[in-house]
Amino acid sequence: MNANGAPHSSYGRCEKTRAHSIVILLSGGVARSAPITGVVLQNLHQQGGMWVAQLVNVSHKNIVYVNVSTTDDSESGSYYAADDQEITELRTAQNTWLDEAYPHRGGITFPPDPTKDMQLGDGNEPIIPVVDVVVYADDTAEVVNERAFKHYLQPIQEEVMTFEKANEILAQFASSPNRVADTVAELLRVASDLPDPQIRHDEDAHVNSNHLVSLARELKQGKVDPETAMKFNAQQIEVEKNHANIKRITGAAL
Repeated sequence: MNANGAPHSSYGRCEKTRAHSIVILLSGGVARSAPITGVVLQNLHQQGGMWVAQLVNVSHKNIVYVNVSTTDDSESGSYYAADDQEITELRTAQNTWLDEAYPHRGGITFPPDPTKDMQLGDGNEPIIPVVDVVVYADDTAEVVNERAFKHYLQPIQEEVMTFEKANEILAQFASSPNRVADTVAELLRVASDLPDPQIRHDEDAHVNSNHLVSLARELKQGKVDPETAMKFNAQQIEVEKNHANIKRITGAAL
């Protein structure tokens, strides 16, 4: 068990000198996004043919997500871990399926004061980047770009839906004499009817079929038992529902 009570199973989550640099003024610059105050763009430069924005966390909070939009109609989002303890717990639990299915599990932290580089794409044409979504580890957010914010929430909503569907199936065969075999068969059947999570045809949240297949595999291999899986899922549902219930704030609240 890890610190959250999760089973120790796979079931569960250089910088170089640039050729040219564009300094973005923190006040009066055309690339500044006034509504977002917790993160500023310190500079924009090219590295290896890629535009790279240097972000500075000027809030007093850990950041878990930043979205940057540019004048060429592209967007870049970057996910970060809530804190170092979260990283340790995820690694201890070996939650590999979480890493594969849910990108909102960041692998590094973005605490107050440090800088982070974000790649914005390639090309030689000048671009103007704007920070338009910042989500903090205390489940608050500054939001300018509604579409990008919805995109951030989607994997969290999908995780809740998927855990709930998994527990529904696990409970369905609780009294079966062949519980594991029946549960595995039903997980695979349901997964086969779900859309491929790698091919998006809409922006709606869906149950993640990859997770159901992963759970079926680990049940079959004996790496996790149904009751332990249900308990872990219930814990994660509670956690992720809190993360989905984000309070919007403005700079005055930072």
